[in-house]
Amino acid sequence: MKKTYFIVTVGLLILLLACNLANATVTRFIKVGRMWAKILDNAQFAETSSQENVMWYYTKRGFQSQVVNCIGTRFGVENWTDENGTVWPVKLAGAPYGTADNFQNWHEMPYPGEEDLTLKRYWRYTPPTIVVDGFYYQEPFPLKGDEVDPSKIPGTADVMIESYVGTWIGLEVKARTFSWSQKNHDDYILHDWTFTNTGNIDTDDEIELNNTLTGLYVMRQQEIFPFRYNEWSEFYGENISDTLKIMYSSPSRRQRDSEDRYGIGSDRLISGQDRVDQPSQTFVGEGSVLVPKSYTDPTDDPSQPRMHAVHGPDDLWIKQESGRRPESDWLLVYQIMQEGYRSVNPCLYMNEAFPEADVYPNTAHDVEFPKRGKAYMEDWDWWFWHQVMENASGPYDLPIGESLRFVWSMVGGALDPESAWDVYEDWDDGTCTWPAWEAGGANDLGDYYPTFADFPEIAPTANDQAKDRWIATGKDSLFKNNYAAKWAVEHDYNVPIPPPPPSIEVTSLPDRVRVSWGNESESAADFAGYRVYRASGFYHYYRYQGVEMGKWEKIYEVTGTGTHHYDDETAERGTAYYYYVTAFDNGTQNGQDAHGNNEVLESGQYLNMTTAPAYLTRQPGESLEDIQVVPNPYNFLAAEMNYPGEPNKIMFLDLPLECTIKIYTETLDLIKTIDHYGSGDEAWGITNMDHMTTETGQLVVSGLYIALFETPDGQSTIRKFVIVR
Repeated sequence: MKKTYFIVTVGLLILLLACNLANATVTRFIKVGRMWAKILDNAQFAETSSQENVMWYYTKRGFQSQVVNCIGTRFGVENWTDENGTVWPVKLAGAPYGTADNFQNWHEMPYPGEEDLTLKRYWRYTPPTIVVDGFYYQEPFPLKGDEVDPSKIPGTADVMIESYVGTWIGLEVKARTFSWSQKNHDDYILHDWTFTNTGNIDTDDEIELNNTLTGLYVMRQQEIFPFRYNEWSEFYGENISDTLKIMYSSPSRRQRDSEDRYGIGSDRLISGQDRVDQPSQTFVGEGSVLVPKSYTDPTDDPSQPRMHAVHGPDDLWIKQESGRRPESDWLLVYQIMQEGYRSVNPCLYMNEAFPEADVYPNTAHDVEFPKRGKAYMEDWDWWFWHQVMENASGPYDLPIGESLRFVWSMVGGALDPESAWDVYEDWDDGTCTWPAWEAGGANDLGDYYPTFADFPEIAPTANDQAKDRWIATGKDSLFKNNYAAKWAVEHDYNVPIPPPPPSIEVTSLPDRVRVSWGNESESAADFAGYRVYRASGFYHYYRYQGVEMGKWEKIYEVTGTGTHHYDDETAERGTAYYYYVTAFDNGTQNGQDAHGNNEVLESGQYLNMTTAPAYLTRQPGESLEDIQVVPNPYNFLAAEMNYPGEPNKIMFLDLPLECTIKIYTETLDLIKTIDHYGSGDEAWGITNMDHMTTETGQLVVSGLYIALFETPDGQSTIRKFVIVR
């Protein structure tokens, strides 16, 4: 009776969930490179977008922290005539960064030719399978709308997501998103959007309007805070001599800090430990890679965007979509698209503050924050926790049936994690030195952190200044990665690509870990061989009390097509291991890439990287007397004696094939029962969250503990062990 009730209940829940999903926003993830994203079929990235906030991740360490909170795309036109003949001085549409109306102002549309779909995700190759000890860990594939068809993808991207969006001004958006796993192009994702004046103002097929959209502006809004506290927002591209156009956020300082903590954040995995690592030292931004001159001239206009500005995050008249705001706010937003925030807050434009600079004429670029003569974000009256960056391009006149194509890059840059930890530890020891390739010393820092010249007290020592210069190299990486994005667009997305990734299977054995892979990669004409990589403790790099974890190292390489497995016989007992396998080519068919190189390429790390650990299984012990508790004593602060990446882990070794483990406190209170079967080893808890916890999930405290081991035939033994926290 209970079983029947359970099945019926689950059935009803599934039915209700299916009904909800039938009307839900469709979401697909892109997870092929070092920039990950969640893409919605309505191309919204607002705070109130369906299925939680936008998710943009850029990190070499677990993809655990968002670098972008939300993004807005807004349109403004003037003298717009609606279907009733009413002329509106200004009309707004689009989805701002705050709230987004998904029905009139901005609405998803059926995918052409497939009325039951609103989004398609095209793959160049079938995603590889990832199996660890018999369990599959790859993303679900295929989902509805997934299709492996490289002919549908312009150029060579690994994946493209495509959807269509309509607006109530008759402007239709064809939204495409591209991503690569190739090492020179995996730090960015491209949005390639085409805006067409269709005259269709709603979701049906009827064309209501035949108007030219006049005075059209396209505004992009970014709420980027990878640091979860004060961040500088900057813009590059207002000068004629600039070679990129990008608005971006970079690390900053807080007034309350008693020392120079530029680029230093608290560790999100191990509470309380500082680190110089992503996201605390990440530079992240959006590049305006292609902004057209007009609908008749689709080439990039170097003077666009014509406006950029920074403001507080909660001004509702700019944060909410126009359907929620009075017409007076529409006029104000349109004015901001034209000339920035001068009508709202007193401000200086770059060409006024720096008349000697070569700023593009007839533009309205706010003076960037690092150039405003203030050391901290808190110095601004409107500041209370972070900021929003905006730019606007226009004005355009767009006749019915004509189109404008824009391309934006979401791009990141940072020190690699190992170097970041080196810098932090040197700084913490007071021994940090200037990068070897830099000759100018502290004077060069002005280009990267301009307030330093005016406020030397924020980095008072040579040690501070050297650390800051290292962190500031993230800007170099950011710009380099955005140049690669620009190169990809200029070359019609024909990025050189490696062979497809192989599927991977990892099997834990008593004396080795076997890594096996498929032969999918050998379909590439220039295929040359395979490489196997391994990390221990965690699958992304970090350090704890001087112990390295998650450091990926190549442990095997083979050329040709004859080998499809590798036995890792160097694996150590009790340690968690992670693997990925790449296929590499001979470089003969790649051609020059973004940085002028013609090089051998290998498939990307994140395409088949395992995120579940493999362990040596070990043979069962021969006698109960062989049982060991390791480490014993356990000391939380003795990181070098504990299992890397699993700081609360205790192992019971040389166990019989089958037994029950009961763990008692010194006062003989039973706190945990573990049923063991199979190998000779067992951990106290399966995952990091379970390690050293009671039946109720509480982490145990310091003290003496007793483990009772009982076999099915009645044999038993005990072991005492000590935990120190």
